[in-house]
Amino acid sequence: MDFSNGEQTINGGNSELGSDLTSRDYSSFRETDSEYNFEGNKTNEVSVNESYKHEAYEMKPLVSKNKSVFPNRKQLSYRLFHLQFFIRSPFRSVMLSISDLIIFFLLLALYGGLSYYYYGKAKSYFLAGFWMILSFITANLTLYSTLIIFLTSSHHSILFRIFSSAWDKNLWVHKFNGWFTFCCSLIHFIACVLNWSVSKKGFGGFKSVNNIIGLVCLVALCALQLLPLIRKFNYELFYYSHVFSMIIYIVGLFFHHQKKAVLKVTIAGLALYVFDVIYRLWSIFRYKSKIIASNSQNSSMCVLTIKKYNFSFQPGQWIKICIPSVSRWQFHPISICSKPNLISKNKITNHRDVFKVLIKDLGDWSKKVLQKVGDQSIGSKIYVEAPVGTFLYPVANYNYIILFGGGVGIAPMISLLEALYEEKENFPRIVKFFWILRNPEALSIFGQKLAKINKHPRFFISCFVSTEETEIKNISHYNDNFIVLDRPRVRTLCDGCRKDALELKIPKILVSGCGPKKLSFEFHQTCLDLSDKKVKFHFEKKITNF
Repeated sequence: MDFSNGEQTINGGNSELGSDLTSRDYSSFRETDSEYNFEGNKTNEVSVNESYKHEAYEMKPLVSKNKSVFPNRKQLSYRLFHLQFFIRSPFRSVMLSISDLIIFFLLLALYGGLSYYYYGKAKSYFLAGFWMILSFITANLTLYSTLIIFLTSSHHSILFRIFSSAWDKNLWVHKFNGWFTFCCSLIHFIACVLNWSVSKKGFGGFKSVNNIIGLVCLVALCALQLLPLIRKFNYELFYYSHVFSMIIYIVGLFFHHQKKAVLKVTIAGLALYVFDVIYRLWSIFRYKSKIIASNSQNSSMCVLTIKKYNFSFQPGQWIKICIPSVSRWQFHPISICSKPNLISKNKITNHRDVFKVLIKDLGDWSKKVLQKVGDQSIGSKIYVEAPVGTFLYPVANYNYIILFGGGVGIAPMISLLEALYEEKENFPRIVKFFWILRNPEALSIFGQKLAKINKHPRFFISCFVSTEETEIKNISHYNDNFIVLDRPRVRTLCDGCRKDALELKIPKILVSGCGPKKLSFEFHQTCLDLSDKKVKFHFEKKITNF
């Protein structure tokens, strides 16, 4: 590694960003293309091999032989609910999926229809005054929005299977209805107060037990909306407080409102949620699981290898784990960072029972895990829930895939990257992976694996390390120049990929990643700006704030 003249280079090679991110010969991929330095200036051109040019024009989406790992969704539900379109404006461009719009307008239609229905009910009950009618309508809307909260809180809901989706892709529905319930309850409370103020009784009616219970429900809803602020710092406090506040709200709602109406509306959601809890407990205790290996080459990150009989998963999924030796009651969501089962059962080695998870020092629980990992943790008991989530877009339908990860966000991306590499003969022609990290110690865990994948002519790996010069010396032993000592220029990267797609006549590019909001937002906006009729970028962000 040479730091002379203030320029950061690796193995004597300049850090280049455009379409070409390493020193390999990319002539088999492009007819002509431009390389760019960090300032985005054009430096030189690369000539190509004509034989690959003909092959590239004949590229068609290939279907994986292992459909359980890479499902090729051709059914109507995929075409209807997983398509995206762009809304451009002078202020901000937005990428929306048809499924999001359908769900949003269905919710608006539901709440609008219920409002009109209960407005007629209020008239038939001869309720007098605007505030009385408003409080009656919002009270009933609160009941139905509570039902939807329960329906969308189940990780393994049958509704998500019907729409070929996953819980983490519809988390916004759960949050939207949570805020809607809070707003309706607040409006209901204000309307009741204003109604009392104009009535003959005045505020004396507020002293009744029923109204006190209603105020307790409102306070519980306030707590539910504020709790996500502490999720990152103390997940178990957030989770159990979230559940406890919801229990208080439901019990209070039962005694505050008409008991029969509350039972009719909430029993369906409660039944589905209870079924989900039972299924998760069954998945934990059906087969025993234990830690069989740990890799903690640095103090801030480690990889645990877990063995659980008959455990199967798809790339990008996450699980909840509990390590009794650390804490018996703390379940934490962790992304799986290993490839799925791609090895047939007739071979000696069977990877179906073994998987890996990546843990980073982010809180009290993760600190305790990092302190206990090592030889003494081998054979330790661990509880593992059934995997949840999946990638929105079926990668089998894409010939060009861009993956990016920020820091610990490499976990779900490395799972997909390894799966694509294992099926490189049946899957996308071009795969590019960008890893942005500040701590170069993380390369000690995934560096050799990425270097191996990077040697394949269809896989392009770039690790952007932005840290102090003294710390960067820890990565000088890597011979492959896929390490770039600078921050990525996202627009330059995506623009180079777009030029590749144009020359290879690839109409769509999948961009998927997991990382900080700022990084994901930059990739998202770049995909919006560069998408047109010739090449469309389909963007997907992996959810991490469960």
